[in-house]
Formats: sequence, structure tokens, C-alpha cells
Amino acid sequence: MKKYIWLVMIACIAAACGGGDDAIDDGGSSISKDYINVTPNLELLADGQQAEIRISANCNWTVTKDADASWLSISPSTGSNTQSIAITAGKNATGASRMAILTIKGGNAPERKVTVTQAAADEASTPVSKQLTVSPAILEFEAGTSSATFQIASNTTWKITHPSWCNLSKQEGSDSETITVTVEANNSYEERTGQIILNGEDVDLKYVTIKQKAKVAIQLSASVSQLEFDYTAESKNFDVTSNTTWTINCPEWCSVSPASGSNSASVSVTVAENEKAEERTGQIVLTGNGASNVSISIVQKANTAPREPTEDDNQPPQ
Repeated sequence: MKKYIWLVMIACIAAACGGGDDAIDDGGSSISKDYINVTPNLELLADGQQAEIRISANCNWTVTKDADASWLSISPSTGSNTQSIAITAGKNATGASRMAILTIKGGNAPERKVTVTQAAADEASTPVSKQLTVSPAILEFEAGTSSATFQIASNTTWKITHPSWCNLSKQEGSDSETITVTVEANNSYEERTGQIILNGEDVDLKYVTIKQKAKVAIQLSASVSQLEFDYTAESKNFDVTSNTTWTINCPEWCSVSPASGSNSASVSVTVAENEKAEERTGQIVLTGNGASNVSISIVQKANTAPREPTEDDNQPPQ
């Protein structure tokens, strides 16, 4: 009987110790970063072959293949954490080696790519031919600093050269890769183009053309160059055409609304009554950020209405 009691006590102690791996909530918190790692690329025989890819991860993941890779099957195509998946290729009777890209995505981990290459029927005992392709072949950018990506599908080593006004996330490597291209702002009023050149071992050169739009010229103009007013209080409008911010200054005997703005707008000019028997003139000046000033002449007629004499009229000339 004592023997059984001791066995029960030992089992209880073991169970208590086994719980030591559980996380203890001490009021703090931690955030784990998702990761995915995969085994190297695969080279399969022409007669058909099944091979395994080992996925090491701490999150849920999915595996997809190129849309035209119907000759290749994946099992399972979804999973979680670390496990192996089976990659099966049927017999290759095309007479040429073929290649597919597997993409593994999961959580917030960077995506991983695996190149699977199958030899042609007459290449079963010879090395797989080298391949290098890029997609897309053209990247287009706005005038400002911006980024875009292109894909490299390869089973060989490669190096990249590029124009001085762009930077690449990677300039050399092997196998398949996603490359990020970042262009500097184009301060010229002309579009510029260039070529990214990929030089791979035992393959033809590949090219990605990059195009960047010209800098947009700053515009600031007014629909009129002169405004004429009667001697009475009066308002008139003119239009501002612009793609920048601007402000307006005018003589003290008139006002504008709005007095500042951005891009195109309609502006109202109001003049006070001209109480003098003399014509008066002035300038409305538009000042724009990065643009040349624009001037509008304003003319207001002399006051021709009869008026009562004032003390100033009786003063002798100075």
C-alpha cells in the first residue's frame, strides 16, 4: 500500500513540475515577432519526384505556386509553426527544364520564396540549366521620391547595376528575390529613364526599364492684367490659376477676398469711393511659393460729382 502512495506522490510532483513551462502573467506583456524560414531550393528529376521542404515558423502560413505550374503539387499548402511539406512533380516530357516559384507567407513575417526546378527528360543525369527572369520589365515613378518592386526568378547567382539616381534593396544574390527600387526626386522638368541590368551566371543579361516623371512646373497667373473702376465703391473679380500657395497685396484704398490661398481660385477686388477729383492707380501683387510675382494694375476714375466746398478749399497755396 505504501508503494502505491509513493507512486501517486511522485506523479503529482511530476505534474506540478511539468507546468513550469506555462507563461506566468506578472502584469507585463511581450510581443513576439513572427518569422518564417525555409530549406534551400529544390532540383527535381525529369522522371518525376517527390521532395520535402522544411518550414520553420512561429505562425500560421500558406504556400502558393506560380499560376502556370500545374505540373507541381503541394501538400499541405497551409499549416502552422514548424513542419515539412511534400513537393511532387510529375514526369517532365516537354524537352526543356522547367521552373516554378513557391511563395510562403504568414503573419507579419517577411515572405519567403523557394525555386523548384525540374530537369528535362534528356537532362535527368546532367546539371539543371541556369535560368534568370525578371518581372515586370518596366517600372514607372512619380516625380518625387518613391519606391516600387520587381521579382527575380532564378536558380543562379546574379549581380545588378543601376542608374545613380536610384537605389536597390539588394544588388547581388542567388536564386529568387524581391528587389525594392527607390528613386530620388526628379528636380528636372524633363522625364528621365534608365535601365537596371541583371548579369547572371551562364544566362543572358536581363533588363528592367525605369521611368520617372518630370518635376511639375510651378504655375501662378491671373486672368487679367488690369482692372478699371468708377469713382464709386465697386467690386470686380479675377481668377487665379495656380498649383502652389499664394498671397495678395493691394493698395490701402481697396481690399481683396481671399487674400491668400492655394491652387486656383476666384478673387474679388473691392475699391472704396474715390472722394478726390483725381484718378488714382495702384498695383495688386500676387506672390506665390516658388513662382514669379504677378501684378495687376488697378485704376479708379476721378470723382466728378458736385460737392460742398470745404475749409481746405479756402486755404492759400503753400
